[in-house]
Amino acid sequence: MTSESISQWAPGPEVQTQEQRILAALWAGDPNAPRALYDTYAGYVDRVLCRILGPDGDIPDLLQEVFVAALANFRDVRKGESLKHWLASVAVFKARSYLRKMGRRRRLRALFLRTSEIPHVDAPDSQEAMLAESLRLILDKMSSDLRIPFSLRHLEGMQLEEVASVCGVSLATIKRRLGSAEGRFLTAARQDPDLWDCVSRSGKWKTAIAK
Repeated sequence: MTSESISQWAPGPEVQTQEQRILAALWAGDPNAPRALYDTYAGYVDRVLCRILGPDGDIPDLLQEVFVAALANFRDVRKGESLKHWLASVAVFKARSYLRKMGRRRRLRALFLRTSEIPHVDAPDSQEAMLAESLRLILDKMSSDLRIPFSLRHLEGMQLEEVASVCGVSLATIKRRLGSAEGRFLTAARQDPDLWDCVSRSGKWKTAIAK
């Protein structure tokens, strides 16, 4: 590692932002830098994963995978690029791989398991839980290319340009995918009177699905 490469993240005492300090520490090989990176951004990355995947028992493992990848590849962060934004793109990559893997598993189960062998899951009790479950079922039927931008845009509240950037595609592509995802979501929601009532009257569905 050259002093020149380190200096791009350590311009001197005028560095004020926490993001710049963490990057400078990573470049310098500070042993405390990995912990600082995790402590500062773990909550945000966990939220991004939850927005995309919903309540999933594998999220803690995926969270660790994101930071392992981040520590191995932090030199890929371009000068002037937001570290938080870059971590979101790593989380999206991990979430997309996970969704595709789970999709293959679901197809295999459909082929090899009889319905009677599938464990029974009790129906959720509260109306809010039922709403969240209905929404999750809709998202589960979307491809990762549609589900991820829909979740980042409507649940995490990212701007279109941010969604396109963290997904690694053009703005035109993300607009096209969002349009398709929104159309499928609304078509499915109309089939459920309670869900459609919430969707058409307010943004309550966003609160429910984000939990």
